[in-house]
Amino acid sequence: MHDEKITSYNVDLKSHKITIRTENSRIFEAFDVLTHDFECVLESNIILDIEEHGINDFINDNEKTIKRLKNFCWPVISNNMQELKDKLEENGYKYITLCSSYGMYGFIIAKGYRIQ
Repeated sequence: MHDEKITSYNVDLKSHKITIRTENSRIFEAFDVLTHDFECVLESNIILDIEEHGINDFINDNEKTIKRLKNFCWPVISNNMQELKDKLEENGYKYITLCSSYGMYGFIIAKGYRIQ
């Protein structure tokens, strides 16, 4: 999806699904979504890449946020980072990053995704 311009995205909390559509009719769909965080959403957003990383990367990249939101049970109830890592891995979650060349970037924690 390199250099694809995002035309819309939808977060369906009830269905645990995120769909991103592009100008060239490409679709990214994440399913069994646990949480996500998108930043710098603009009127025009261009995807650089969508990458899958390990849960260790998620914890390292977001350690301050995880600690700050621990009392809000984000992303899941856990007593420490190792327990969080174990829970996410045992339940098959993936750390999917949306890299941007312009505008929107962020991540999704989900069990799977597909690009059409």
